[in-house]
Amino acid sequence: MFTTPSRNLNISRQLTWQSQLVELAGNRKPSQSLLKISDAGVNKLEQLLWILPLNVQKAPQVSPFSELMHDQIFLGHGEMISINFTPAFSGRGKKGVPLFNATCVVKDLLSEKYLNLKWFNTYPSLKKQLESYKQIFFLGKVSDYRGTFQIINPKINPKISLEEKQGMLVDYPTVNTVPGRQLKNIIQKIPQTLWVYPLSILRPEIEKELSLSSLNTSFLISHGLKEAKEDQLQKAKERIIYEEFFQNQIKILARKYKSKNLEAPILKVSDHNFFAFKKLFPYDFTPDQNQVLEGIKQDFLRKTPMMRLLQGDVGCGKTTIAIMTALIAIENGFQVALMCPTEALAL
Repeated sequence: MFTTPSRNLNISRQLTWQSQLVELAGNRKPSQSLLKISDAGVNKLEQLLWILPLNVQKAPQVSPFSELMHDQIFLGHGEMISINFTPAFSGRGKKGVPLFNATCVVKDLLSEKYLNLKWFNTYPSLKKQLESYKQIFFLGKVSDYRGTFQIINPKINPKISLEEKQGMLVDYPTVNTVPGRQLKNIIQKIPQTLWVYPLSILRPEIEKELSLSSLNTSFLISHGLKEAKEDQLQKAKERIIYEEFFQNQIKILARKYKSKNLEAPILKVSDHNFFAFKKLFPYDFTPDQNQVLEGIKQDFLRKTPMMRLLQGDVGCGKTTIAIMTALIAIENGFQVALMCPTEALAL
């Protein structure tokens, strides 16, 4: 059973997993959040599912402060005792609004214990919000500061059913400036009727033969749309990892097959020049480097594009192979662009 059904009644029942993301708006104008996510390359509903949450877990029950545990999510209910605001000197917010650091002391309504709630670099609106409460529910991860428990940047009166023991807490990353909470709302708008259509590129009989769980169910669990135990969450992650790996392998094979039908120039290098290139380096090549270079030389003699992945530990000499490969191309009259993944390598 779904824990969070679609709430957009204007969404067409004709949606498929290949439908455009903006179609979730139904008859309304797409929101800026939908447009920004689409601009980030997530154009189809199926692609939206691959933006996986940073964390998924069962929503905790309201508990006494005596049950606080370091690094655990805690849901509490307390009486406001004191609020202290100090200027945040690290910067300003949007439109130059001054930011504040806030400390709130709350007394447990289920015991006689106290707890500090802290917010850093927050807007003045939080001050008004906190000052309007006599009691608050709060949700956040417990941290230990000099032997005393505290919660940093907790959510105030979180939008979960405080009576619901089996609810799921889901935290999403920010995508193209769209906050995780908005991304969560968008995913929850996927119609329930759409989930009956298979997502895996594997046929159901093959999934069964491989003893794989349903990819649809795994996505439902991973997005917190279906209640699950910890072991079920782990199995759902493993199923999605399997699907991603399998799809990547299919894409690589398809690209390799297509490359065989494409033409590429033949690049030759004489033994004399090849050894002259190697002497440019102030060290001898390793047996593995020599083996890889021989393979690349053979690839260059074919009339099809080369597709080769060179993998190795840091410092094993991959860049050396790249430069040698570039020299062979230059020797044949071609230009070369060497892309560096980090500034450190570029320097």
